Amino acid sequence: MEHLSGKSKEIYEFYRGKAARTPGQVALLVRALEALDEAEKCREILETEGLTIVSERSGVTRQNPLIGVRNEATATALKIFKLLGLELHTYPSSDGFNESYTTEDRKC
Repeated sequence: MEHLSGKSKEIYEFYRGKAARTPGQVALLVRALEALDEAEKCREILETEGLTIVSERSGVTRQNPLIGVRNEATATALKIFKLLGLELHTYPSSDGFNESYTTEDRKC
């Protein structure tokens, strides 16, 4: 799990042996965390490059393709978490952001 980000390693250690017991469950958890890391990398690049790009050939402004990559990676992670029955808002984050976070808090 050396290739995972620090946050993903924390999540992996928390759920390994609890919600992810079998080799298949562990493999799914790792894939979900890889997808989260990929989405985070896309987010960082999008902060720098912006949400749109201008085509060099036609000069047309288009959506940055990394938006699709980020969205697909996030969707993949969420599907796997749902499949494993995991809810990240119950994970005791070291940054303290989700200590009292519940599903009710997400409603606007």
